[in-house]
Amino acid sequence: MLQRQLAYWREALTGAPAVLDLPTDKPRPAVQSFRGATEFFALPAPLVERLKALGRQDQATLFMILEASFAALLHRYTGQDDILVGTPITGRTQRETEPLVGNFINVVVLRARFSERLTFNALLQQVREQALGAYAHPDLPFEHLVAELAPERDPSRTPLFQVMFVLHNAEGVSQVSNLAAQEVLGTGTSKFDLTLFLSETEQGLEGVVEYSTDLFDASTIQRLCGHYRTLLEGIVRQPDQSIAALPLLTGAERQQLEVDWNNTAVAYPGQDRCLHQLIEAQAARTPDRVAVVVAQQHLRRRLRAVRSRLSQRPLGRNDQGRRRAGVSDAGSPEAWSAAARVLGRQHGRYGARDRSA
Repeated sequence: MLQRQLAYWREALTGAPAVLDLPTDKPRPAVQSFRGATEFFALPAPLVERLKALGRQDQATLFMILEASFAALLHRYTGQDDILVGTPITGRTQRETEPLVGNFINVVVLRARFSERLTFNALLQQVREQALGAYAHPDLPFEHLVAELAPERDPSRTPLFQVMFVLHNAEGVSQVSNLAAQEVLGTGTSKFDLTLFLSETEQGLEGVVEYSTDLFDASTIQRLCGHYRTLLEGIVRQPDQSIAALPLLTGAERQQLEVDWNNTAVAYPGQDRCLHQLIEAQAARTPDRVAVVVAQQHLRRRLRAVRSRLSQRPLGRNDQGRRRAGVSDAGSPEAWSAAARVLGRQHGRYGARDRSA
């Protein structure tokens, strides 16, 4: 039987990447220390009900939807198109184990592959098939699988996967509550780079991310929790949207990116004056400074004098009676002088002309 199980997992994981290259705040240490911390968040009951309704439409469980969403988040964070996530699986599949006391838990690996236009609905069907396959082949011990696949070992990472997903059902004590108790006790450990725990309650879902403090700052994990919720909200609104187009940024982050960081308006001296007035004022302050440099040509005369000398030649008028002028040799020092004269003394308009055209 184990040979059949091994054959399934060999095929399921053929060609899978050994590393999930998450962007980190700190360099990865050469040896994993297992130092960690936790970040708590919550998903409200209305959102959870909409996720369940989506699952009923696609014949998928809440676990499948939440795990697929987590894989999509990891894809968006890393840009990797092949994602492995570990998850515990419980059960007694053999009659001989029924009378035994204790919890029978194994770890399986779920794989998600992404393409440029992959929609969440398509990803969910992919994850559903992966999960059903894992449920049908749960008996191969994870340590045996690692030994058989023999991935290249790296003391800074766990083999096969570095991120785990856990959904605790509504029965019994919440796994998140257990972790909260551990935080009070100050255990401060993390077996993986990231572990997302979700526990269903009457209020919705309690969530906690256990993370390696060697790699991540608390603020980064706080943002990740917000991004996961935003992604789930986008999924229930548009499950047929491509993964790449689903929203990640929270409302506060979008405000900062689109409004706050683009609020570049500043007060500066002379903002109530026109361009030619600013040129004239500068010419008055520094009459002997170089005014224009074009291809090593220097214009040293005061622009006020230049405008006065050129103002004797009247400008033509268009059909509406407005003054107009054509300025040749656009980009030359003389062209700059002529443009200043048109704008200032004649209060007109000018257009640049290229003699070579």
